[in-house]
Amino acid sequence: MFIGVEVDAQGKVIGYHVRRAVDSSLVSSWESEFLHSDQCVLLFERKFPGQLRGIPRGAQVLQKMHMGDIFLDAAIAKARTEACLTVFLSTPTSSSTGRSTFFRATSSSPR
Repeated sequence: MFIGVEVDAQGKVIGYHVRRAVDSSLVSSWESEFLHSDQCVLLFERKFPGQLRGIPRGAQVLQKMHMGDIFLDAAIAKARTEACLTVFLSTPTSSSTGRSTFFRATSSSPR
């Protein structure tokens, strides 16, 4: 077996050991399931003879989609937080006139 690829004595691929879950926990990252080579289709460009594994062509797209998903989650969390923040502005009013004392009109001549 070489990096999850099981080969016979002649170098022919017998099958692949695929992880059941891709996450950061140590327990599940070592559990794998064996899939025979006739059950799998690998789409990668061989760079050198004897290469058994490679980076799929869709890997970059999947990474960008994952980053977009993370961005969308952050944007939703930001919108929820902003929706919870509310500001009420009030001005003190004078009891005799009912007008705001903050915005009192004054007439002053320039000096």
